[in-house]
Amino acid sequence: SLPAHLVAAATAAAARDWGFFHLVNHEALVPSGHPARALAAVRPFNELPAPERSAHYGRAMGGGVSYSSHVDLYRSAAASWRDTIQVGFGPTRPDTERIPPVCRSEIVEWEAHTTAVARAVMALLSEGLGLSEAALEEASCLEGKVMVCHYYPVCPEPERTMGLVPHTDPGVLTVLA
Repeated sequence: SLPAHLVAAATAAAARDWGFFHLVNHEALVPSGHPARALAAVRPFNELPAPERSAHYGRAMGGGVSYSSHVDLYRSAAASWRDTIQVGFGPTRPDTERIPPVCRSEIVEWEAHTTAVARAVMALLSEGLGLSEAALEEASCLEGKVMVCHYYPVCPEPERTMGLVPHTDPGVLTVLA
């Protein structure tokens, strides 16, 4: 185990030099197996019959929740073959009743865990930048949180697919599971 100041320096260096890092030994913040459990809970929603899913469909983040296909359809030269549930957790909390019931508790629980991870990483980045541990959080870098769950259904013409379109995530941090 490295001393805290070396962990902070390594975290800041990875963010600066590479733009990402792999978090390991994080069981104190995220219980073992939880990322897989959260992802497994979203899959059944996406595999419900279309009429049941369509009750949640909408591009606007009404109540802090949206469900759509081809999320970037109007902004990208190529359509993305995916369905997406987005839940905005900040700065205003979503109406959790709008989160599909089949995955509601896991999504809400996942948000609590990722917030803990983000808080810890921001503290390390702050310290690595020579700032106080709470500097990034105090600068509101933890307020605007969105959970985005992509589902990639079987494509009927896989030979025409090109993968993902180039993009940059808009937030301060992206927690990828």
